[in-house]
Amino acid sequence: DRIADLVAELRRHPPPDSVPALDGPALAQQAELFAEWYPPAAGQPGAGAEVAATIAALHAQLCADTPPALSLRDFHAENLVWRGKDAPIGLLDFQDAVAVHPAYELASVLQDARRDVAPETEARALSRYIAATGQDDARFRAAYALLGAARNLRIIGIFTRLCLRDGKTRYLDFMPRVWDAIARDIAHPALAPLAAALREVPPPSAAIIAALRARAGTMT
Repeated sequence: DRIADLVAELRRHPPPDSVPALDGPALAQQAELFAEWYPPAAGQPGAGAEVAATIAALHAQLCADTPPALSLRDFHAENLVWRGKDAPIGLLDFQDAVAVHPAYELASVLQDARRDVAPETEARALSRYIAATGQDDARFRAAYALLGAARNLRIIGIFTRLCLRDGKTRYLDFMPRVWDAIARDIAHPALAPLAAALREVPPPSAAIIAALRARAGTMT
């Protein structure tokens, strides 16, 4: 509840002009990391080639009419400081803040790559935020699913790159959780085009993760 209230409060403050926009084209560009790194590593080169363009098109349909809000972007448990029930939550790692659809910040914290968030907690936070801000319920939930999927696809690409290029394998352990979030997001009816774009991409199974681990640090 406190987190939903904090995100609602952030939405009331227009982003400063110095903060870059994370709009549809920018989200699509970030998603290109996914198609570049993960499908080839999973044995399906060329799969997911339409993901970036699909994200841009869906953003134009579902998000472009909503004024952007200030987002810390790396908004998850490691960057939140509990200061007591009566004190504001402390915030860390806000130097990469962006101006983006307000659903992005909720997707960041409620679809955390590092820890499980109970479905009822996610549902309660979404409902609380929607009630506090007067958002159109159905439209906001569709935008939340899209931004969650876009963010998590980028993360899968980054985790793959960190393993293959940089030899950092610890992030592979988070892949199944991140993919589960993607699967939930693209199950939303509004995201049917994105689900179709991902149809040929295999999930990060134990065998795929083991193969990635065996190739750690082999690509430059």
